[in-house]
Amino acid sequence: MRHYTNSRGAAGVMESGVIKASDQNKLFIVPARGKPMSPRDAEDTLGIGRGRGRKVIEFDVPASSVSSRSNPTMGITEWVADGDLPISNARVVR
Repeated sequence: MRHYTNSRGAAGVMESGVIKASDQNKLFIVPARGKPMSPRDAEDTLGIGRGRGRKVIEFDVPASSVSSRSNPTMGITEWVADGDLPISNARVVR
């Protein structure tokens, strides 16, 4: 899976091995297929604030920890985890 964040967020994830939930006590992630989106594309497509798409973390997580749902506002299928998410094999790809 992939998580878009800023430099501070990426550093915290790499140090702790956990992605912290924030908005709605949920964590929003996308499948790690193909190339990562550009920062601007990630911000626009995912509806995240400016600067929040600059860093990309790819990681493994058990399928049972995430679920998909339709987001009609953004016109995408989003992957969601409830609460903080421990991850493994994490690497910052940008």
